[in-house]
Amino acid sequence: MLVLRRSGRSASNGLPEGLSTVTILGTEGGRSAYGEAQTVRPPSIAKPVYTLGAGLGMKNEARVKAGRAFTSGTAALAAFLAASVGWDAAMAEEANRFLDVRLGIGAAFSENAAFSDENCASVDPAAYFGCGIGSDGRPFGAYGDFGSSVLIDAGLGVWLQDWLRAEATVSYRPDLGFDGAANFSNVPNNTEPVRSDVESLSVMATGYVYPAPLLAWDLGPVNPFVSAGLGVAYNHTSAMDYEFPTLGPGSATITQGGSHTDFAWSVGAGLDVDIAEDWVLSLAYRYSDLGEVVTDRGDILVIRPPREFTIPVGETMAPLRLHEVFVSVRYAF
Repeated sequence: MLVLRRSGRSASNGLPEGLSTVTILGTEGGRSAYGEAQTVRPPSIAKPVYTLGAGLGMKNEARVKAGRAFTSGTAALAAFLAASVGWDAAMAEEANRFLDVRLGIGAAFSENAAFSDENCASVDPAAYFGCGIGSDGRPFGAYGDFGSSVLIDAGLGVWLQDWLRAEATVSYRPDLGFDGAANFSNVPNNTEPVRSDVESLSVMATGYVYPAPLLAWDLGPVNPFVSAGLGVAYNHTSAMDYEFPTLGPGSATITQGGSHTDFAWSVGAGLDVDIAEDWVLSLAYRYSDLGEVVTDRGDILVIRPPREFTIPVGETMAPLRLHEVFVSVRYAF
């Protein structure tokens, strides 16, 4: 049996807000009794269901909802743009062919990010970080970034005018990972490393505007563009590993991982270059806001050798915002 004794404020030992003392009770004859400290073997922390490609943590129900939202969103965008600009299929097909498919590869780079509690004052379940100011003068949390990843990007496009193209865009970033440090009280700054593996899949309806044909510029084979997209992102993180070397060798806390669906948007710019009949090389930059990366509420595993025990805590979350550069090949048919 595990008894958690509360104090006014804590967050100095890697435990949730208000939990400063842990007493382990032995059992004898089916009755609880104070006994010697024991190692409590926690139940295994639930792992998400992997159902996509190399292991994006996405449940089947979420994938079905994603497909429906993406299909309806893309259709709505195309219909709105067509009605707004007076779609001329003959003009679009004559200028750039009517339909095209695009495949690209590049790199995604994260902005700074910080994990914080969904509600720092929560007591049922307890907030992991809690409310207060950490050792670095910032609110309690884990500060760092999601690093970089290969970007795989694909799209199916339709020309609405010779200067306007709509696209169903799918983007996958398999190699992101949070790398940072927590700032609990009474611990030297940047001595509590935090790590997890993260991947993200987004689907968007994207519009491309080409100013050259719109403004009657003659740029030869080069055709610059600006873009904007709206859609959804599915972000997955593995269990997060918080290390506390100042508390002793092997001291750590392992939180839940999590999968989360969120609103996403992007803006970008680039250049199309005609390289052969029906073939285009595209160079692009894109800023993508993919919503939040979220750890699930549930038991965390607290390791303070020689003891191990679990504590239920609430969700933590961090924004996922990326700068992306990529090159694509597009074929018109």
